[in-house]
Amino acid sequence: MRKVFAFIFLSLPILLAYQNCAENVAFETSPVGSTADGGNMGNGDGINDDSNSDGDGVSDNDGGNNDGGPGDQDDIDYVKTTCENSPWQSLNTSITFPSYQNGCAYNQNGNLGPRNGFVQARYEHIVPMNIPDNAIICDLDMQTQTSTMYYDDHLIVALNNYVLSSSNLNYIEDGLLVPVLNSDTQETLYKYDWAQMVGAPWRQGGNHNVVYCLGEDSGNSSCQIPLTQNTGSFKVDIDEDALQTIIGLSNVGSNHKFKLVVTGDNDLDCISSEFSFNVNIKYVIADD
Repeated sequence: MRKVFAFIFLSLPILLAYQNCAENVAFETSPVGSTADGGNMGNGDGINDDSNSDGDGVSDNDGGNNDGGPGDQDDIDYVKTTCENSPWQSLNTSITFPSYQNGCAYNQNGNLGPRNGFVQARYEHIVPMNIPDNAIICDLDMQTQTSTMYYDDHLIVALNNYVLSSSNLNYIEDGLLVPVLNSDTQETLYKYDWAQMVGAPWRQGGNHNVVYCLGEDSGNSSCQIPLTQNTGSFKVDIDEDALQTIIGLSNVGSNHKFKLVVTGDNDLDCISSEFSFNVNIKYVIADD
């Protein structure tokens, strides 16, 4: 039976918990306003005081390409072959994206000023994931601790900046997310890059309330996201083959990061409720 990378985000005010099983693993939440550097919040205005950003809205330390550039088909094949032929190990932990209710930090760190109907600002929550040296992630299973979530205006969930799901399919159709072709399956993945999105018109017709889900067209993935400004369930199940493709393309060693991006246009946007989940990480140890 095909394994599936599954996780569900929902809201409940709980603290981030740490649990180590089999190997030591550390998760820490780093909610960042317009600066995706994985640091800690600074002065409470949605701006990180310890930012590595160069001001263009694109992170200089966002969990992608830390090992010398983006991966290619050889890297994807290596990950999939290693996962297929090596014994899997597992470890468990809990993780939380904290609530953020302060609204967009307009005109700061790559964000533009308020403008109705345009993608002007974002708030990024980043969760670094530390795994053992030489570990290759083969599968992730995540289960919710909560039952509801809320966000405003639109939502993107990414692993190492590769988009797993988005609340707005127009972001895909209008070219606001960067297409990356998987030559092995001929399926297109999409990469989050704030510089690609900022200032673009937010098309409110068409599929702006239709969810994008990586792998859904092939029938191996499923996603559920509530409508913007509505409370509801949030679930994402991604096929393990697609996950391993992302791991190969990311080429980040053990420096993997989940990213939750909430975008806004002109008012108290970029907000989201807290949501938490348990994580079971399945991995192999690669040869040096």
